[in-house]
Amino acid sequence: MATSFPLLRLRDGFTGQNEHLRPFIKEYQRLVTDISEFTLADDGWYGNDSSAVTRVLQRRYGFFDDGTVRPALVRWFRYLQEHPDERINPAEGITLVQLLQIVGERNEAHARRHLAGLNGAMRTYSISTPLRRAHFLAQVAHESGGLRWNEELASGAAYEGRADLGNTEPGDGPRFKGRGLIQLTGRFNYRQYTQHRQSLGDAAVDFEETPTLVAEPPYAADVAGWYWDNRSINDAADADDVVRVTRLINGGTRGLDDRRRLLGLARQALGV
Repeated sequence: MATSFPLLRLRDGFTGQNEHLRPFIKEYQRLVTDISEFTLADDGWYGNDSSAVTRVLQRRYGFFDDGTVRPALVRWFRYLQEHPDERINPAEGITLVQLLQIVGERNEAHARRHLAGLNGAMRTYSISTPLRRAHFLAQVAHESGGLRWNEELASGAAYEGRADLGNTEPGDGPRFKGRGLIQLTGRFNYRQYTQHRQSLGDAAVDFEETPTLVAEPPYAADVAGWYWDNRSINDAADADDVVRVTRLINGGTRGLDDRRRLLGLARQALGV
C-alpha cells in the first residue's frame, strides 16, 4: 500500500492524462468499496461517481464535503479498513457529527444526551430513509430549540381543567404539561403513551404516575417518534412536503422559515 497520497480532484486520472495518479485512485476506490456500502470500479478514473461518493463519505465522517480527496481522508479510510468496528453504518441511524450539523456545536451536550434516543425512535417508528430522517430531525430540532428544551417552559397552569386533554383532577395542568422533544401534553395523552410503551414490552414505566420521565432520555426522543407515527407523518416526509409535515406537527405553519432552514441543514448532513 502506498505510504503517501496526492490530492485528487474531479476528473483526475482519466485516460491520457495524469496517468501517474491512477495507482493512487485505484487504491482509493478499493478503500471506499471496502469500508462503505458503495462499490466503485477500481478503474483509476476519479470522475463523477467517485466524487459523488466521496462527498457522502466526507459528510459522514466530518470532513469538508467538496469531493476532493486529501491525504487525511485516505489515512482515515486506511484506518477504518483495519478497524471495521469504527465504521459508520447509515442504516443504524445518524452520527453525532451529523446531528451537530443540524443543531449546532453549541448544543453538543444536548445532542450527546439525546443521540441514542433519536436513533432508537427512528428505528422503532420506521423513520428509515434519509429523507424521512431529515424531516424528522428538522422538526425535532425546531420544536426543542436545538434539543435544549425537553420540557415546556411555562408552568402548565393554562391546561388546568382541560377535559379535552383528560385533565380532570386538580393540578393536572402543571402535572401533565408539555414534555419530550415534540411535547406530550395532558393526562389522557400521558396515559396513551404509557399503554403504547407497555405494549412494546416496557412494562415498568407509567408516565401517568411519573410524568417527568417523558422529559428524560430515551423517552424524550421516543415520544417524538410516537407522535410522528400516530399522525402518519412519514407519508408527508416521503412527499418532501415540509408545509404538510409542519401542519401535522403543530396544526399550522408557525416557525416554517426556521423549519425549512433546519431541513436544509439536515439534508446536507444526511446527503439527501
